[in-house]
Amino acid sequence: MRSGFVGVVCWSVLVGVQTIIATPTDAPTDAGTEAPTDAAPTTAPPTTSPPTTAPPTTAPPTTAPPTTAPPTTAPAPATQVEFVVTLALKDGFTNVNGSSLMNAVKGQFPKGSEVVSSLEYKVSAKYDFAEAINKSDATKGIAALCSVNESQVSVTIGGGGRRLLIKSASPRRLSTSVEAVITSTTPDAAANVHTAAGNASGIANAMSDVTGQTIAEPTVTPPKASIAVTTSVTAPTDGSTDITALSNLAQSSNFTTTLATLANATVTIENVQVITAAPTAAPAGSPTTAPAAASTTNPTNSSNTTASPSTTGAKETTNIESFAAMRWPSCTVAMAIVFELMVTLRL
Repeated sequence: MRSGFVGVVCWSVLVGVQTIIATPTDAPTDAGTEAPTDAAPTTAPPTTSPPTTAPPTTAPPTTAPPTTAPPTTAPAPATQVEFVVTLALKDGFTNVNGSSLMNAVKGQFPKGSEVVSSLEYKVSAKYDFAEAINKSDATKGIAALCSVNESQVSVTIGGGGRRLLIKSASPRRLSTSVEAVITSTTPDAAANVHTAAGNASGIANAMSDVTGQTIAEPTVTPPKASIAVTTSVTAPTDGSTDITALSNLAQSSNFTTTLATLANATVTIENVQVITAAPTAAPAGSPTTAPAAASTTNPTNSSNTTASPSTTGAKETTNIESFAAMRWPSCTVAMAIVFELMVTLRL
């Protein structure tokens, strides 16, 4: 019977110990500890901090000291001889060859010389009108007669445009003398102008249209044909021929004879000039100022930071550990009691 009682007591104690250990959901007895729960871990939403921009920083403008380039003197251009050759053509523009004339002029000067020539074909005409004609009307009428632009016609007015009163007679106008030079760029065009300019009835009709009044046929002086060769010669760079020699070559009798024979013309050489330009100094460099430093803005955007998800898993583990620490001393005491009873009752 004694041993049976002991067995019942031991069984009861062990059942209690088992109940203590197997019941983790009991409310903790120590203050400040949180009961474990079986809820699933929850993750807090990530939080993003707004970007922050640092205020712009502007560097103060810096001005470099002014720098002035030293003046440089350009070399003086080569001395040149310029002149105009006028060829009064005896046969008009019929047998004129512009290329041959240009080659003849160039061949007059030594090799290495820079020769630049231009040809201008001219027709000179003179009209004596019984009426007063002004310069503007004369220019328009002659341009219309010769089918050229007004810019190609140069007019000189002679005589009067005044009224002359005579007793027992009606007032009459003094005659007007008109001298005109019409220029062309080709011998063929000049030949057409040469023919038209000598037409007395044609110029009368043209002037009547321009002035709006009847103009009688003027007295026409036969038109003259001529060529003007404007030339510029620069001496050779090797110094083999000086400028005086070039000037003499331009006015030599051999030169005029060559051109006269070639164009069947009377040759006149005019406006011979020796041109030497003074050295020109390049403008001094103006002070240069370095541009001000541009404003620099350094926006500092803090990186988006996301908070780590907070879960209750760690807290639950902590609670279980606290619970186990709280329960094990009780179990130890209970086992000690059982052991003590067994020893006592057996004794």
